[in-house]
Amino acid sequence: MLRPEQMSKVSVTGSKQVMQEVTEAVHDLNIYHLTEYNGSWDRFEPGTPMEGAETASEQLVTVRSLKTILDVSPEDAGPTRIVTEDALAEEIESIRTRVNELDDRRQEIKQEIREREDEIDAIEPFVELGIDFDLLHGYETLSVAVGRGSRSAIEPTLSAADTIDSFELFTGNDIIAIFARPVESADHGALTDSLVGTEFTSIDLPKRETGSPEESISEIEQEIKQLSSDLQSVEEQLDMKREETAGFLLAAEEKLSIEVQKAEAPLSFATTESAFIAEGWIPTAKFELFKSAITAAVGDHTQIEELERAEFSKDGSDHVREQIPGGDTGGIQSPTPTADGGETQPKADGGSAVVMQNDDPPTVQDNPGLIKPFEMIVQAVNRPSYREFDPTIILFLTFPTFFGFMIGDFGYGVVYTAIGYVLYTAFEDREAIRSMGGITIAAGFFTTIFGILYGEIFGLHLIATYFWEGIIGLAHAPIEKGLSPAGIEWARGWIVVSILIGVFHLNVAWIFGFIEDNQLHNLKHAFLENGAWLLMMNGLWIWVFSDALRSTVPSFIYTT
Repeated sequence: MLRPEQMSKVSVTGSKQVMQEVTEAVHDLNIYHLTEYNGSWDRFEPGTPMEGAETASEQLVTVRSLKTILDVSPEDAGPTRIVTEDALAEEIESIRTRVNELDDRRQEIKQEIREREDEIDAIEPFVELGIDFDLLHGYETLSVAVGRGSRSAIEPTLSAADTIDSFELFTGNDIIAIFARPVESADHGALTDSLVGTEFTSIDLPKRETGSPEESISEIEQEIKQLSSDLQSVEEQLDMKREETAGFLLAAEEKLSIEVQKAEAPLSFATTESAFIAEGWIPTAKFELFKSAITAAVGDHTQIEELERAEFSKDGSDHVREQIPGGDTGGIQSPTPTADGGETQPKADGGSAVVMQNDDPPTVQDNPGLIKPFEMIVQAVNRPSYREFDPTIILFLTFPTFFGFMIGDFGYGVVYTAIGYVLYTAFEDREAIRSMGGITIAAGFFTTIFGILYGEIFGLHLIATYFWEGIIGLAHAPIEKGLSPAGIEWARGWIVVSILIGVFHLNVAWIFGFIEDNQLHNLKHAFLENGAWLLMMNGLWIWVFSDALRSTVPSFIYTT
């Protein structure tokens, strides 16, 4: 439990003719952690995806795109859906065609609504003027400009302009409409030129040429309502399509993900024109299972070897490699193809197989079922490396106890336990939620136990009154929280107990660190990194609790 499951590096060598069957068998076991081939062997190249990989990848991208468009989530799955190979491509294409039509229409409507809203924003300033749009266009001898500016600055500017014969201003709040008649010799832009340098910012005239601004806005708002209704209709059709196809899309995604994984597995293999070598890590205890599964799939057409076993280091590395007869990490030779289309594993000078690369084994936490849910708390911080202790057992022994000690209420404990039970049983396919349920059950159980000892149920001292005092005959519950003036001694006592528990917890952590550093390095390193802290911390608290400070520290430290 304190160490991860022991791992072995295993190689599988065989002809390319059986590569697909081997990949299928290995994938079904779900225990093989592939080592990426780095191209270091002569005459061996990284493999290429198997036939069908490109098609499966394209279909997977399509399915995930459809899931995004339809906003499909795992909760939409419904009854289990079986996806057949023959119907897969046809059904995906059918769904894609219809969903893309609806999505395109949805985007078009949204764009039209945005355009209408922009048009309203452009028209609203003209509402203040109260001038119909047909009065702003179509003049032969008049120039019209609308914008924001200062009337007091515009009037003298236009009056002094040689190119303007006459003009009139119409205002509405900060909006000004200018109607000006240029002199006969002036060009078409006379009004605009006259306003240069004046406090005036022009506003583009709306595209509409008739009707009042109020009527135009009302018409546009009606158009937006109709477009919104059309959009809602399209959204409803997409919702219906999601309900119809969610189960298929989720099942298709799972199936295609597996197919792509299998088809792209050879990218990690070392291959020649006719043979392949795959290497990876598996739990040592499952080597025979691994070997028998491949043998059952392809017979004796492959050679399966356990090259090495990971052990814990005493020289500073993550792990050392215990060599298996026929396997070694040394040597310089590359795999050599044989006449029958296979190849021999590369051999070192001592006759042992050479591995692709000295990669670290993956960490597989090794905890029994009762403790396993607490792995989630450890993984929330970081999964321990192969050289580190797994603290899950310590969390299992301390977290629920500390939680129950802090809450300590029978009623809340029952509620927590019930919530944990629901999480654990209702989400069998969601491992993280099940783990949270298991943790909640344990926390609720200890909360219930401490609730009985505290004599509380939902904050009321009913258990203390009717059980501990009424039936057992005690003056009060066995332990108290110290929240009342009469229980002040309990409060002081819990302060001391909390300190001692904290010191104990830190001792456990540094003792683990001491053992790890001693194994990975040496005794000196372990002492400097952990032993010194152990001595300092324990020495400090022994001194605090000794008679040396009796006249200084509170007396309850010695009487608790």
